[in-house]
Amino acid sequence: MIENGTLRALTTDADNRLWHRLCLLVMMTMDYMSNHREETEKHIFECHAISMAVNLVMPELKLEHGRVWGISPLTKGGRRHLRSCDHSWLRTPDGAIIDCYPPGFLVLDPVLIPVPVGDGPYTAYAANMYEVDEGSLAHLNWLDIKRRAEVLSSWIQSAKQEAEKPATSVA
Repeated sequence: MIENGTLRALTTDADNRLWHRLCLLVMMTMDYMSNHREETEKHIFECHAISMAVNLVMPELKLEHGRVWGISPLTKGGRRHLRSCDHSWLRTPDGAIIDCYPPGFLVLDPVLIPVPVGDGPYTAYAANMYEVDEGSLAHLNWLDIKRRAEVLSSWIQSAKQEAEKPATSVA
């Protein structure tokens, strides 16, 4: 894994350890899912269920819901507008964000997002794009999301158990 040294300085060692641990869990879970396709391929997960599932497995990460802000493409008049989308993510004990499924990106690993302070070059990006707002997601079917999160968290646990089994040698 390649890390951005500038942003690394804006996160704590504890944040980085949690993020690395989660990245390993994601890799193990992807292996588990590819080895159990008949069970796993019919399921679809979104940010809400993925974040909730990770929170069930790593309760030290706080589950948060709300909006992520972005900027629209240029309009014909040459203007841009702020836009937001419903989203769920995780917060480390030291305040950084771990986004398991960032909107608008196709990534395999969760993204560690620092909380910049002051008016530095990254202040407009990073954690300032995330706004906690539990009420904005009231329209979602949380019972269904919770069911999907429980399925995914059981796969994460199974993947972890499979990875911890001692390897058997073939003679």
